[in-house]
Amino acid sequence: MKIDDVITELEERLRVAQLNSNVDELALLLDDNLMFSAINGEIIGKKDDINLHKSPGFEITKMDLIDRKIQPFEGVAVVNTLMHVTAKIDGNIQSDKLRYIRVWHEFSDGWRIIAGSMHIEVA
Repeated sequence: MKIDDVITELEERLRVAQLNSNVDELALLLDDNLMFSAINGEIIGKKDDINLHKSPGFEITKMDLIDRKIQPFEGVAVVNTLMHVTAKIDGNIQSDKLRYIRVWHEFSDGWRIIAGSMHIEVA
């Protein structure tokens, strides 16, 4: 299977896990040493992301793919994704186009996200 196909499948697993707050699946897809720049600029790790999805005040209700580009390298793939995302945060609904950049690394036991960032896409 081509790396693009593998990463596309993993990205879809991630999208579904985020929509369902499936922390068990997220734990498989995120590396323990994850370094992610959140929308507010804060650097968060795997534990932070999983705890967010466990929070009763946080729910992603929509993640529609607009565009995705994958750049494979040996053992690494960089993904640039644009999505329309709607989330409920502490009772407030927020809907934006979000740009995600994720770095997937192939370990001996499979691919996991090691780094990434997100920001609001300005038209």
